[in-house]
Amino acid sequence: MRENFPDIVVVPMNVTKPVDIQNALQIVKDHLQKTKTILWALINNAGVLVYGHYDWQLDSQAELQVQVNFMGVLRVTKAFQPLIRQAKGKQP
Repeated sequence: MRENFPDIVVVPMNVTKPVDIQNALQIVKDHLQKTKTILWALINNAGVLVYGHYDWQLDSQAELQVQVNFMGVLRVTKAFQPLIRQAKGKQP
């Protein structure tokens, strides 16, 4: 199936780790340069949920949700925003 969509690059990363974000950014930059294309969209959909009453959650579980669901979105968007601006794509 990959052969049907050669310009789509799926890049796994842990959004809580800045080094993962930078590695993903470099992979995308390399691909864009190699294919002479631009980045016009970013699908930034990492998310975690600890299901249950808040008072049952451990502090570490609440912290993980904030780090992934909020800070992760900010970190990834900030890292890729220059590429999206360069392409005049959609951004927040």
